[in-house]
Amino acid sequence: MNIVWLRKDLRLTDHLPFLMASTRGETLPLYIIEPSLWKNSPLTARHFSFVKESLRDLSDHLQEIGGKLYVAIGEAEEIFELLLDAYGPFRVYVHKVQDPLLDPISNWFIEKDIDYIAVSPYPESILHAASKKAWLSGFERLEEATLEKINLPQEIPAWLLRSTAKYSSYSIKGEHIRFGQAGGETNALETLDSFLSDRISKYKEAASNPLKASLYSSGLSAYLTWGNISMKTVMLRTLAAFSQSSESDLPELNSFIDKLYKRFRLVDKAEGMEAAGDPFSERTVDETALGQVFSGESGIPIVDASILCLIKTGWLPESLRILLAGFLCNTLLLRPESVRDRLAGLMLDFEPVLFTSLFDGCVASPGKVKGKIFDPVKAGKKIDPDGQFISRHLPQLGKLSSEYIHEPWLYPGFYTLDYVVPIIDTKKVARKNKAMFVNAEDSYSSSANKQHINEQLTLDL
Repeated sequence: MNIVWLRKDLRLTDHLPFLMASTRGETLPLYIIEPSLWKNSPLTARHFSFVKESLRDLSDHLQEIGGKLYVAIGEAEEIFELLLDAYGPFRVYVHKVQDPLLDPISNWFIEKDIDYIAVSPYPESILHAASKKAWLSGFERLEEATLEKINLPQEIPAWLLRSTAKYSSYSIKGEHIRFGQAGGETNALETLDSFLSDRISKYKEAASNPLKASLYSSGLSAYLTWGNISMKTVMLRTLAAFSQSSESDLPELNSFIDKLYKRFRLVDKAEGMEAAGDPFSERTVDETALGQVFSGESGIPIVDASILCLIKTGWLPESLRILLAGFLCNTLLLRPESVRDRLAGLMLDFEPVLFTSLFDGCVASPGKVKGKIFDPVKAGKKIDPDGQFISRHLPQLGKLSSEYIHEPWLYPGFYTLDYVVPIIDTKKVARKNKAMFVNAEDSYSSSANKQHINEQLTLDL
């Protein structure tokens, strides 16, 4: 018998483990809700809602080809031990993924003499492509894997959950999201199709505008993170769009492929998974400051608008992700590890490997100062010059002109605005911190910091 252990591959289209298992006989589709993973990682209730939506959609698709989705609650080893008692020896098929949060428990399978088949979603020609050109060429020779039929085991243990209602109420830390993307393969494919047929025309232009970015981005980052759609499917359909697109859309498509390639290098090739060390000793864990910022009450409009947008939607464009990381780690001097989980818990597209790269690229330390310590007010004026993004998420500032909306404390009637006083003087703190970092370089051995630093990754797609 075969078990397809679903983790971050919640789809049927282009699912090699399903295809391989189905050719070997009876197959049990299984998703395990592991309490330790949801308790001890940055994952929160909003991520669980996305997963539940994905599982419901997957269950519907499985039923169309004769299958069913089964869900278990418990630690993976415990669940597989119970399945071993119920079935005897079996084969386990999984997608090979680079995610430090997912413990493959491969040693347990070896001890129990169970075949554990971790399937790479890519051939060697793509995994080991020496250039972007070779990488693209590898995709051009691929096709999506299609599953037409699945045969379930005749006997199913009664403790496996068949109805989504039986695990929907499982309690996860954090608050649910009201306006985030809905999970599921159906939504993922529709989002890709609408992007390639419509939104792609303003993809590059919108990237520099935080309001337009939410309208014209691909919207695929969360779907790729949770495997509602595969990179192969996105690439094949994007490459196909080249032949059907107008000449004006070709630069947009190329820009999108550039971002997909960067994502592939980190997530699928696992380049640069180790975070660089942070030797700067002046960082703190300031719970008061953390609480103010993550409540949208820092008193700095671009920061508060970004946090409130993230709380509401689970998504931010690249420029504002970098601004938040820089403000928290380099302006407030909070320890990266103390804010990483807070940000990750809000982002629907949280991918641990990508976050390692994000913080390695954004956090200043001796030897890595240039461009990382900035005044968030000045940066906000460049990102949102007219304050439209701020007005959307801080309506109490909506009537202010561009002269005051980024610095409302300069407005003569500030105390009538129902907005908080800034927690710091951003200009003074930026100057002070930059001087501290530069001075620290004198006592810090530059050789200790000669580590590979990843090209800053675009997380938002």
